[in-house]
Amino acid sequence: MAVVVESEVDVSSAVADEWIAELRSCAPSVETLGLLVELAGERLSARGRIDALAVFERHLAWMQGMQVEELAAIGDYADSGADAAAAGEAFDARLLREWDAASDEVACALRLAGGTASRRLDVAQQLCTRYPATLDLLKRGEISYLQAEAVTELCAVLEPDTAGQVEAVAVAKMPELAVGQTRALLRRQIHKADPDGAEERHRRRKTDRETVLYPREDGMALFGAVLPAEQAAEMGQAVDAHAATFDNDGRTLAQKRADALYDLVVNRNGVAGDCSSPVRGRAAAVVQVTVPLDVLVGAEDGPAELKGYGPITAGQAREIAFAPGTIWRRLITDPGTGAAREGRSDHLSAHG
Repeated sequence: MAVVVESEVDVSSAVADEWIAELRSCAPSVETLGLLVELAGERLSARGRIDALAVFERHLAWMQGMQVEELAAIGDYADSGADAAAAGEAFDARLLREWDAASDEVACALRLAGGTASRRLDVAQQLCTRYPATLDLLKRGEISYLQAEAVTELCAVLEPDTAGQVEAVAVAKMPELAVGQTRALLRRQIHKADPDGAEERHRRRKTDRETVLYPREDGMALFGAVLPAEQAAEMGQAVDAHAATFDNDGRTLAQKRADALYDLVVNRNGVAGDCSSPVRGRAAAVVQVTVPLDVLVGAEDGPAELKGYGPITAGQAREIAFAPGTIWRRLITDPGTGAAREGRSDHLSAHG
C-alpha cells in the first residue's frame, strides 16, 4: 500500500477508518508509523479505534524487536570483557565491558530493577543468537515481546538443536496465538521433542514441593502450595466439591471456595479422621486427563493433557491412569486435528 498523507490533512472518518484497517496488514515501518500517528484521533470511529489499537501494537512489537538488537549488542560488548578493550578506550566504554555495570546502565536507562534488566539482556542475546526466526516475527510486529520472551524462557532447558525444532513449530503458529496459548504450545512441543528430559525435569521439580504464605493488604494473606499439577487439580476439585455443600447464604462461589479450603485444612471437615472416608456430603474429586492410547500403554512418550492445566508428562498421565479407583472413558479423536469424533459412555476401571 502506497499512501501519502500531508500534515494535518482533513480526511473523513470513513476514509481514516479504511486506511487504518489497511495498516493492520502492513509491515511496520517509519512510513506506516507516521501515517498511523496522523490518522489516529477523534476522526476514527469506534471500529477504527480498535483497528488503530492493533496497528499500534504491531508497531510497539517492531520497536521492541529493534530494542532487542540494541540490548543484545550491549550484552555482547559486556561479554567481550576487559581484555578486548582498545587502547585509549574511554572509561565509560571500558566500564560497559563488565556485565554488572552494563546491567546497571540498562536498568537506569529503562527504569527497571537490576534483575529485570539482566534478564532483558539475556533474552535479547538468546533471541539474536538462538531464535532468529522468533526475533524476525517480533520485528515484523506479528508477535508480542512476551511471546518472544516465552520462547527463550521455556526452551532454555533444551539442547540447541531440540530448541530449534520446537521454535520451528512455534513460529508457524504464534502469530495467531495469545501469550498464554503460546506458552501452552511451547510446553506441549517441548514434551514431544524431549519426553525423557521432561520426565527427569518433573522428577527434580517434585522435590521443590512447598507451601507458600504471602501477606496482602488490609489484614489479608495468600496461602497456597507448589505441587505436581495432577495433585493441584485434584485439590481444586476437592475444594469445589466441598464448597458445593455450603448453604446459599449470600457468599460468592469464590468466597465459598476459600472457606472450603480453610474448612478442609483447619477443621478437617469433609473427610473422616483417617482421611479416607468421605463425610458431610463430600463428593469425589474428578481429575480429567486426555492421553493418547499409545502413550497410555507405553508405546510412545508424548505428553498428555490435564484439564485446566495443560500438557503433563507421559509418566504423570500413566500414574493417574493406573491409580486405584481411576475411571477410563474412551474418546476417539481425529488423528489430524485432534477433534473428538466419538465418545463412549462405557467406563473402564483401571483395575477391572
